Amino acid sequence: MKPTTILAALGLLTSAAAHVTNRVPGYNHKSAAAAQINTAVIPASFGVSAGAGRDRVQAGSCTGANNAPIPCDCPPAPTDPAFLASLAQALRQGFFPDPSVASPIDLRRFNDARDASPQTNTDRATAMIQVLQSFSGTKGQGCPGVSFPVLVGQQRSGVLGGDGSDVGAAGRRRRDVSWVA
Repeated sequence: MKPTTILAALGLLTSAAAHVTNRVPGYNHKSAAAAQINTAVIPASFGVSAGAGRDRVQAGSCTGANNAPIPCDCPPAPTDPAFLASLAQALRQGFFPDPSVASPIDLRRFNDARDASPQTNTDRATAMIQVLQSFSGTKGQGCPGVSFPVLVGQQRSGVLGGDGSDVGAAGRRRRDVSWVA
């Protein structure tokens, strides 16, 4: 057999194996990626639940921190397999969703629950925020900051699961700003 024939056959086998693995009942590649994340270092709640306050502030929207309108599917639960898979991807490759958004922490350091330093907790929060704000897979097309006030609080304080009370002016409309041309 020619070497090129052997390589082609190996390529077909590899392709077929990947195709079959993705069709095995119960196999979920997102769950497998999500299993790489130590959920003990993720707050139990982001401070807002998806679907909360539907149509209360604006028709077709739900309510985030400071009564700001947010998409009703924001944020995903901290244990959502799609969120955890995207977070694992960001931490493994060093950016999410594209190289212009570098992750401040890698998977090993993110998962190390023994490291509860303010800097590591801030970096963890920043990585989760980056993923949530680009959750659709496109930079800036995801959940706004007012949909996860606990992460904003953690990012500012360096304390795991900050209380989220310090979201500042996020989501508030400023009426006292005068624009200079």
